[in-house]
Amino acid sequence: MRGATSRNEAVEVDYFNPLQDRNLELELAGRYRLPLDGRRSLLQSLTMSGNHYWQQGYGSDEGWQLSYRHDWILSPALSLGYGLGRRQAIYDGNPEFGNFIFANLQWSFM
Repeated sequence: MRGATSRNEAVEVDYFNPLQDRNLELELAGRYRLPLDGRRSLLQSLTMSGNHYWQQGYGSDEGWQLSYRHDWILSPALSLGYGLGRRQAIYDGNPEFGNFIFANLQWSFM
């Protein structure tokens, strides 16, 4: 569970900058680790979340997100991850849908 709130000044900008907003989010994740050998494994994750978002002057509405990812743990110091998802967010009272993909490389120097 996550919560957030913000207050901003009214300025002329080309990005989303609500005067005041609040968000409450609940996330559920399922993960399955498949061992490949003594040090390597594949971690599969399915994550679902829902949120209640309120913005001053626009009221409140619900949003959601669904994503699936793979994390290849190649050694204790090296992993590669990638995934995709879909979400609905609320901006100025209007729902906006979006698809996304992501990738990451984590390399720890010990």
